Amino acid sequence: MPEQIWRWPVRDSAAEARIESAFGVSPVVAAWLVQNQFHDLERIRAFLYPEESHLHDPALLPDFEAGADIVEGALRRGETIYIHGDYDADGVTSTAILLKGLCGYAKRIGSPSRIVPHVPNRALEGYGIHPLAIQAAAAIKAKVLITCDCGVKAHEQLSKAMELGMEVVVTDHHAVPEELPNVKAVINPHRADSMYPYAELCGAGVALKFIVGLASRFDVEPMTAFRSVVDLAAIGTVADMMPLTGENRVLVSLGLPKLSTTKRAGLKQMYERAGIKPPITAMTIGYQIGPRLNATGRIEDPRPSLDLLVTSDDQEAFQLAAELEEANRVRKSLQEEMVERAIDAIKALPELPPIIVSVGRDWHEGIIGLVAGKVREAFFRPTIAITLMEDGMGKASCRSIPGFDIGQLVDDLAPIILKGGGHEQAAGFSFEAARFEELEAFVAAYGAERLTEDMLVPQTKVDLEVRAEDITFDLIRDLELLEPHGKDNPRPVLAMREVEVVRVRRFGKSPTGATVELRKDDKLFTGKTFREADDYEPLQGHRVHIAFEPGINEFNGSRKLELTLRAWHWPRPSAES
Repeated sequence: MPEQIWRWPVRDSAAEARIESAFGVSPVVAAWLVQNQFHDLERIRAFLYPEESHLHDPALLPDFEAGADIVEGALRRGETIYIHGDYDADGVTSTAILLKGLCGYAKRIGSPSRIVPHVPNRALEGYGIHPLAIQAAAAIKAKVLITCDCGVKAHEQLSKAMELGMEVVVTDHHAVPEELPNVKAVINPHRADSMYPYAELCGAGVALKFIVGLASRFDVEPMTAFRSVVDLAAIGTVADMMPLTGENRVLVSLGLPKLSTTKRAGLKQMYERAGIKPPITAMTIGYQIGPRLNATGRIEDPRPSLDLLVTSDDQEAFQLAAELEEANRVRKSLQEEMVERAIDAIKALPELPPIIVSVGRDWHEGIIGLVAGKVREAFFRPTIAITLMEDGMGKASCRSIPGFDIGQLVDDLAPIILKGGGHEQAAGFSFEAARFEELEAFVAAYGAERLTEDMLVPQTKVDLEVRAEDITFDLIRDLELLEPHGKDNPRPVLAMREVEVVRVRRFGKSPTGATVELRKDDKLFTGKTFREADDYEPLQGHRVHIAFEPGINEFNGSRKLELTLRAWHWPRPSAES
C-alpha cells in the first residue's frame, strides 16, 4: 500500500446537534452530513428521504417538445422507428427503456408502428453510430431514428440519415461539442441552453425522462410510465458510474426496490444463475448486474443483454442468462490474464512514470478499460491501456485519479489520434499504431508538466472517528439512511486510533486478500482486506490507526459485524496531517 495522506474530520457539535434535533437521526449520521457539507435542512431532507416529488419536469430538457412531436407523429402514423443505443450497460438499458416505452404507447393507441432496436457490435462498429447502422435503418424504411447514450457528436451519420428521409431525435448525456448535429431534436442536459436543473443523468436517465415526458400524449399517467422503467434507469446510472447525487439519487433509490422484487423474466434468471440475492443494492448493480450486462458487449455482441432486459419468455430468459454468465466468465479470464501481464511489465520499469501507458499486442479491446482501471488502482497513476492490432490500428482506454482530467488529455492528443473523447476520470481513443512512439512521448511530457508529486499520493478522507463501543448493529442500521452509495456519495469511512493487529489470515488461494483480527479496548473485531494482505502481515502485534467501512457479514443464517479495511497508519503526529 503506498504511503497515504490522512485527512481527519473537524467536528462541528452545534451543527450536528441541529441536524439530530430536526430529523431524529443518530449522532453518527448527523456528523457525516456535516462533514459532507450538508447544512440546509431542505437539502438534507431531500437527501435522506428521496421521493417521486423530487423529480424534475422532462419538458425542461432542451428540444424535448420537438423530439416528442416527432415520435408521437410517427407512432400515430404507424411509421417504423429505429432506436440506436450503445454496447455498454447504460446503452442497453437506455435502448430497453425506449423500446419498452414506445412499444407500450404504440399498443395503447393501436398503432402498427415497428420499433426496431440496435446496439452496436464493439469490434465491427466501434463506439457511436456506424454507417452500417444508418444503412440498416434505411433498409427497413425507418422514418425516425432515435439515439440513446450516443449521437451528440455523430454529425456525419445523422446528416446521412436525414438525407435518406429520416427525422432524427438524439437523446444523449455525453459532453456536447461546440456545434450540435443539424437535426430537429438534440435532447441532452449538458447543452449550454438547457433549463434542466440536473445535468448528470446517464443515457438511461435521459431515455427515462423522454418516455415519462411522452406519457400524457398517450393518456398514460407519467408516474406509471416512470415506475415501469425506473429499475432499468437505476442499473444504467450505477453501471455508468454517474454521481449518486440529486435526481440520480432519486432514480436509484426508487429503482432498487423494483429490482429487488423484479418481475422481469431475464433479471430473475440472471439472479438465479449468478446467485444474486435481494435486497438489491447499488453495490449489487456495480459488482454483479452491471458487469454481466457489460460482458456481452465487451466480448462480442451486446444484443443478448438487451434481449434479456426486454424478454417476457421464461425459456428465452433462461438461455440469455446462460449466455451472459458465459460471457462474464470469459471476460474475467481475459481480464485476469491481461492485468497480470500489464502489472508485471510496469513493475519491471526502472521508474514509474506520472502517466502509465500499458500496451499489449492484440489485447481484447473490450477489456482494456478494465485493465486501465486495475492498473490505476494498483499504482495510483493515470493510466492508458492500449491494444495494438494486426490491422495497424491502436485502441486505448484511459482511467484517471482525482484532480487530473484525462478527457482533456485526449482532447489535446487530437493532432496525433484519429478520434476520441471522454470526461475527467475516463476516456478512450483510437489511433494509427505507427504513431505509438509519438503518442507515448507526448503523454510522458504531458504528465511531467501537469502532474505534481502531491497529486500522486493517495488520500484517505476520514468521515468520522469512532470508539470501539460505537461499532454496533445499530450503527450499521443508522448508516443505511445514507445509501445508495457510489460516485460522489461513497460509503462512510470511519477510523479508530491505536488498534492492535492480532492476527492476519489469507483467504484460501487469494494472493492479496486476508482476514485481519483486531483488538481495541478489549473488544475484538474482524476486518477484511481484499488487496493488501502483504501490508497487514508485518503489522501483527502492533497498534495502528485504521480506516474502515463497517458492515455485516451474513453467512449460513448468522450475522456478524465486519470491517472492510481501507487504510492504516502508524500512530504518529504526521498521521493527523
